[in-house]
Amino acid sequence: MALNFQIPKQKKNKGIETISSGFGLNMPVSILPPLPSVILGDLPEGVSIFGTPYYGAVFFEKPAYGVPEYNEETKQYETAFVSLAANRIMGGTQGCFIQDCIIDVNTTNNIVKTEIMGQNGTVKEYINQGDAQITIRGFFSSPLPDRFPEINTRMLRSYLIAPLSLNITNSFLNDVFGITSIAIESFNFFQQQGLRNVQYFQINAISDTVVKIKELSK
Repeated sequence: MALNFQIPKQKKNKGIETISSGFGLNMPVSILPPLPSVILGDLPEGVSIFGTPYYGAVFFEKPAYGVPEYNEETKQYETAFVSLAANRIMGGTQGCFIQDCIIDVNTTNNIVKTEIMGQNGTVKEYINQGDAQITIRGFFSSPLPDRFPEINTRMLRSYLIAPLSLNITNSFLNDVFGITSIAIESFNFFQQQGLRNVQYFQINAISDTVVKIKELSK
């Protein structure tokens, strides 16, 4: 007894021809405009170690600064350069790269309110736009379930305790709000029970504007 397999035909891609036939319209193919190849959704910024796309990556440029150290031979304080580790190079610049960050931005305006006798309410005077309050939440992970991501955790902490503002690269902060530098106010590293290979963190910062002071000779 021979077996007769019923193999269905391959379905055609939906186009103007199939859509028009659904409405009972017979449109010649020659007059149909070509369909543009439109990419639906945003392009991912990269692929994780598990093969999944990630968005919202953050890159902190490696800060360069010095700390005073006392020299026993010269009996004087000297500036020692601090060298920090890095896990990524972007555009020739070393820094700390973090995948899949969630960022909140809260902006306010500086307004002076003046009370006038006999008048309800106050007179508002716009001064300028205040600093943006920024919250960055993310995590480091290790591909091994029992391996703590110690190297990246130590690296990020060394960046956050640096006594200067950090240059940051992130499409959300750079393109939407024009923020390229932030000052760290506080940060929190916390863990979740049962996830030895994941280290969560939250960074609280404010936007920073680089101001160059130029001394004019008299």
